[in-house]
Amino acid sequence: MRQTVLYLIKLYQRYISPYKGFRCAHAALSKRDSCSVAVSKIIARRGGLKGYQDIKKQFLRCANASQYLEDSKRKDKKPRKKDNPYYCCLDMPVGCCVLPWDISSGN
Repeated sequence: MRQTVLYLIKLYQRYISPYKGFRCAHAALSKRDSCSVAVSKIIARRGGLKGYQDIKKQFLRCANASQYLEDSKRKDKKPRKKDNPYYCCLDMPVGCCVLPWDISSGN
């Protein structure tokens, strides 16, 4: 199962990610691994079930980074409407105060 998931991530990285038009917010902000690279490392090291909490933390860091980048981009602009479909990342309940570029977190 682990190898199948890693293979699917590699397919995503090769055939979908380069063409989607944006990059991982965590990677853009922190200059570290993208979510797909980080998650594949977690799965290779711990597996999907044991690494679930680490995977969840990675996506929360990415959501925080996305929110930070959007907020800094819109400082001088009027706020987006909540009904905008591209606003969905910012509406997610993050529940995490860790800054995405916090190196001391060990990730």
